[in-house]
Amino acid sequence: MMEEAISSFKECLNYQINDFETYNNLGLVYHKLNKFDDALSNFNKCLDINPNYFQGYNNIGVLYLDNNKFDEAIIFFNKCIKIKIDFVEAYNNLGMALHKKKKYLQAISILQKGIQIDPKLKNLYTNLANSLKYAGKIFEAINILKKEIQHNESSEVLETLAGCYCSIGEVEEGINIYRKILDKNQGNVSTYESYIFHLNYLEKLNFKEYFVVTNKIKEFFKKYNFNNKKTLTNNNKNIKIGFVSGDFRNHAVGYQILEVIKYLSKDPQLELYAYYNDLEEDDLNKKFKANFKYWREIKNLNTLSVIKQIKSDQIQILIDLSGYTGGNRLEVFFNKPAPIQISWAGYLASTGLKEIDYIIADPYTLNLEQAKEQFVEKIWKSKDIWSVLTPVDNVVVNKITPALKNGYITFGSFNNIKKINKNIVKLWSRILFESKDSKLILKTFQLNDVMFKEHFEKLFIENGAKKEQLIFEGDTNRAELLNKYNSVDIALDTFPYNGGTTSLEAAWMCVPILTKTGNSFLSKCGESVNINLGLPDWTSKDNDDYVFRAITFSKNINKLQQTKDYLIKNRSQSKLFDSKEFADQLSNSFRKMIDLNKFNI
Repeated sequence: MMEEAISSFKECLNYQINDFETYNNLGLVYHKLNKFDDALSNFNKCLDINPNYFQGYNNIGVLYLDNNKFDEAIIFFNKCIKIKIDFVEAYNNLGMALHKKKKYLQAISILQKGIQIDPKLKNLYTNLANSLKYAGKIFEAINILKKEIQHNESSEVLETLAGCYCSIGEVEEGINIYRKILDKNQGNVSTYESYIFHLNYLEKLNFKEYFVVTNKIKEFFKKYNFNNKKTLTNNNKNIKIGFVSGDFRNHAVGYQILEVIKYLSKDPQLELYAYYNDLEEDDLNKKFKANFKYWREIKNLNTLSVIKQIKSDQIQILIDLSGYTGGNRLEVFFNKPAPIQISWAGYLASTGLKEIDYIIADPYTLNLEQAKEQFVEKIWKSKDIWSVLTPVDNVVVNKITPALKNGYITFGSFNNIKKINKNIVKLWSRILFESKDSKLILKTFQLNDVMFKEHFEKLFIENGAKKEQLIFEGDTNRAELLNKYNSVDIALDTFPYNGGTTSLEAAWMCVPILTKTGNSFLSKCGESVNINLGLPDWTSKDNDDYVFRAITFSKNINKLQQTKDYLIKNRSQSKLFDSKEFADQLSNSFRKMIDLNKFNI
């Protein structure tokens, strides 16, 4: 059909060579065929003939937007609006482009203007709500979506609403909406990824249900046919290792692995390849680039192109650092472009993909029975900890626990709010109620929003805490966030989804972490951290024990100071921050994996 349309339009041009609309239509067809250069050429010919054809500028903008060229897209949408100020589709598209550039406030402003022009254009409300959500204005987003859903119960509206509920800790409500979408067979890959990811926040996760969903998402993945002759050796005898991630930047995963990558890059028998699935560049991104021998930008590449690149690079071990989090390329791993594939650090649950051979855990996060039930990947246990934190040298640790100066205990949690479910609010409120002079610091980007802040204050007060006990702060730069730990006596971990990078950062700042053990990798991270710190008594067995230990520890300030002294004294020797040792273990693991698999591939 498409090829016939192209022939027809070209025949029309034989009779009317200056018909700008025919060039525009040709551009639209080539766009649908993913032929970028042909589409752009025809759109430009259209505008050469009619420079005031506003839809032509919008079409070029959409072409750039669909190819992740956001700066160019923004230029052309603005040109369109300059010619026709009331063309609402351009406002909607410009809002999406600004959102992709993470300029959420600008996106909100443009989308609101679009609504003023035409309040009936459906996608405007969903896109506005999505930008509000990412800007931290989640309750505004929810209010918009609740109104929109009354006459537009599309999967896009429902999925955005589900994500908003999850972002405020109402994960069960969000999951029920995801289920509603999927029950109607309206979901796409994005819906399934979000659903799978948020299942991990449930206190009682049904792993049979979890794997039903991970199997379902595979139906959306395309399997490409290749000559699957796999090679574990190459001419220069070095091991070629590829890392796939959208988080080689200022991100929790980036903070963990930067120094590990640096030390791995110094191993003369390893060649490191980065496959970066994002467009953002920042200070950490530059450091990552400096430590990879080969740097591949894959954000704008389709799955087939990424697979071909990995095969061309002759990667022997391919490592996924994302799982079902944002910026993942699991469809690539589904096609098994490398002989050995590993999941590490970014997603501490099963991908459900048998094509991924191993997940890296440690002796404390999984036992054999749990591993069989919860993973299709084989468990590869590192010696001490599943990952480490790259040390941060520009923040000074105060040697005195704050309670000695304040005269009261300060609890703190800097985890993402979605980890703070209703059960945790009740427990933390009990702790504050039973320790009446104590305070609680929560610090996260969602608390920049006044409505969000008031909502969480109300939840705690309804459960027995007093407003004067609550210190809720928005996000800051990382140095300021780490320095805030100098105001905290006891860090409170979340569950069932424990802190990962957050707990490692608390440990780096020598603040003891009170956690609760669970029955999954994600719910045993805190226990693993405490065992590695030499503080096993800071892990509770159930909710009542969690509250009991919080009150007991808070009553003995001298003991708290002794604990802090111990953490300060032993920090430099801790396995949690020894990136070189972890990298050495990892490189040895790579060699063992190759030895184990070379006869089976």
